[in-house]
Amino acid sequence: MPRLNDPRAFDRQPPNLMMLDRKWWRSPSRNPQEHQRRDLRQIVEQSLTLLMRQVAGRRVVVDCEASLQLHLSRILQQLGSLYEFGPEEQFVVQLETPLKLAGTAPKGDSSTPRADVVIAFGSHSFFSTCAIELKYFKKENARTSHNRYDVYADLANLELYRSEYIDETFLFVATDDPTYAQRAPSGPATSELNLATGHSVPAGTTVTYNSDKAPGAPITLNDSYQFEWAEHEIWGKTVDKLYTLCVHRSGGRSGLCQSISTPRARLTRALGGKLTRSAQHILLHIQR
Repeated sequence: MPRLNDPRAFDRQPPNLMMLDRKWWRSPSRNPQEHQRRDLRQIVEQSLTLLMRQVAGRRVVVDCEASLQLHLSRILQQLGSLYEFGPEEQFVVQLETPLKLAGTAPKGDSSTPRADVVIAFGSHSFFSTCAIELKYFKKENARTSHNRYDVYADLANLELYRSEYIDETFLFVATDDPTYAQRAPSGPATSELNLATGHSVPAGTTVTYNSDKAPGAPITLNDSYQFEWAEHEIWGKTVDKLYTLCVHRSGGRSGLCQSISTPRARLTRALGGKLTRSAQHILLHIQR
């Protein structure tokens, strides 16, 4: 008898017992791992939406990147657990996880950069990974030039993660300063670090912070991007608003087997070499 998380099991169940968006029972030949990656994307996107609704409604207070990370990870864990349909499925969230790379990350010039949030979601012989970089910029801190550079550096880091072994990546930026969303940089030093709504970055673009005080070297982006900011009204306030930018990209599968030979090694590497009990439970069901 096939296991609960085996696509063939859905052929033997009446459709009214199935989730409306789970179509394995209609097409057993579909790749279950792709469906799992879609679930992972939905979890992250919905978690970000819920978090911003709670912030806008003043149910939670976010005043720095650490609190943004804390509240997002809480929602991710709660929502992700609702997607654990089979007895072997596990949803794992880890914070400030060092990712071991074959190359050197543009941000920090390190081969073991730390991702703000890393997720592993899996069961049986299938699992997917996701890395999230978070930014929270306060208007009063007045570091717009350095902050713009950090956003581009995070995009470059996420590209490197996807090229090696991370399946899904998200960059999420929140700020109470409309400058990032509404205006391009005015000075010559940061003219290339535009984040304003509607700004497009073609693939292969190199951006440079032209200053002696630049926090890093020029950054080359392999993917193309177009920035679109969302505006959130804060309950009880008539002036202050929150602006958010979310950039999602999916990685390919072609290079995974070349760089990391086994699923166990790939998951261990994605979680920084430190496996929680939940992550170890995933490994119990991964083909050696």
